[in-house]
Amino acid sequence: MLDFRQGIANDPTGAMLSSLTRHLVFLVISNPLLKAVLQRDTETLGDLMRTSTGQQLIPVRLEVSMVYLELLRSKGLLRANISIDTQMKMMTAIYMGYFLIDQVMPPGRKFSPDEMVEALVETIHRTFEPEELPAPAVVEQVTRTFIQLIDQFIDAIKLKIQEQPQQGREA
Repeated sequence: MLDFRQGIANDPTGAMLSSLTRHLVFLVISNPLLKAVLQRDTETLGDLMRTSTGQQLIPVRLEVSMVYLELLRSKGLLRANISIDTQMKMMTAIYMGYFLIDQVMPPGRKFSPDEMVEALVETIHRTFEPEELPAPAVVEQVTRTFIQLIDQFIDAIKLKIQEQPQQGREA
């Protein structure tokens, strides 16, 4: 996660949705556990996704995502011609489609990892971002704020994990 955070901080387009997508997807495809979480692979994860901790992290992730999207919209880095709720659903459908496509494609027609990342980034850019690039100072400000959101999300995950054993002892 530190590499992801550092990659965003060092990227001149930083926390723009398409850049974030590139960094996030490379993180996920290079980490089998993260890929299993994204794909809800219960064979790999076992009961992790059904635990109370796993279920409690879903609203935390959604809240961080909403704050991030609202930040992008407020700075003109995300189109605002449709509701943010609809954008979240569209993004989820797009991301899941790209991660699950290989399950239905015949051999030889599947994306290479690099091809998948670039196609997904292009789809996100064309669907959600404005045509004109924003001023670098705006992107830098949003990136700093996004790094703070990541840190808060990591802290929330740590807290939920620490609470889990206490809940088990109380039961």
